[in-house]
Amino acid sequence: MDWACRYLLIHSLAYYEFDCNMISDHDYDVKLKWLYEYVKSNPTEVDKCYYSNLLHNLDPSSGFYMKNYISDEHLQYLSKIAQYTYQQYKLDNAKQKGR
Repeated sequence: MDWACRYLLIHSLAYYEFDCNMISDHDYDVKLKWLYEYVKSNPTEVDKCYYSNLLHNLDPSSGFYMKNYISDEHLQYLSKIAQYTYQQYKLDNAKQKGR
């Protein structure tokens, strides 16, 4: 569950901070809804997760508020990952268009 949270958080940050969809809205929604259903069906596993606060407050309709349930320090860490991933995404797209 932690990996899925981190994946969704990074893509959410890229979307809301950099206005960049690195995955389609549909793919994001499918993954978010899958995580929500998994959390509902495995509640005893949630408290074992690093992102337990986020998981207890997970909104399956949007990733906008996910960042509100992690520490500021961890948000900065994930923002750096999102920024790096976004930069790589832009470079890859530029290379593909140049071919």
